[in-house]
Amino acid sequence: MAQNEIQSAHWGHGQATLFTAHAWIDGVQNESIVLISDYLSHGKKSVYVYMTYIMKLLKEKYPNMKMLNIFSGGASSQFKQRYLFSNLHTWELQHGIRVCWNFFATSHGKGVVDGLGGTVKRSVWRYVRSGHVNITTPCEYAEVARERNPNMHISFIPVKAIEEKSKELDKFWEGVLAVPKTHQLHCIRTHGPKRLMVGETSNAAVSGCSNLR
Repeated sequence: MAQNEIQSAHWGHGQATLFTAHAWIDGVQNESIVLISDYLSHGKKSVYVYMTYIMKLLKEKYPNMKMLNIFSGGASSQFKQRYLFSNLHTWELQHGIRVCWNFFATSHGKGVVDGLGGTVKRSVWRYVRSGHVNITTPCEYAEVARERNPNMHISFIPVKAIEEKSKELDKFWEGVLAVPKTHQLHCIRTHGPKRLMVGETSNAAVSGCSNLR
């Protein structure tokens, strides 16, 4: 089996990245979402595509959803930066919801979403190790992950889906202004199409507004 081969036997295999989310709807319903992709960069473009997919999924499943409170880490390459901030109004228009994005404090620790990724990787690894399947592509990985974790929503997002949005996003983000003291902020929500309301804690009163463009 592939897992018993020498190291060089693995060089030709495709790599995959996981983007995980856990949704808690009205304190009753739970949705575990894992997106698997062969686009290996965890940056602003992939985050836009992944979050757009997740919001569309939730809105279709829960059409009465009006507000989405998001909690994430504060990695500047993915979340805590002006480009993501400028996406909020677009998502609100696309899905007919209000979006509030909250950031955990630095070194806050592991959470549910980390557990989802670990569960998926472990389940696939065990299945491969047992000799049931041989996985060589990210798409195959997603198929096995979906089969082994029926209680999760697992989808494959091809690199093409992100690359097709690349030019459109680059144009949209032209001229987006930096938000002062971004690293100190822990709550972001929109105030019209080109302005943000920001807070230094997730449940704080709004401390000011920043222009996005």
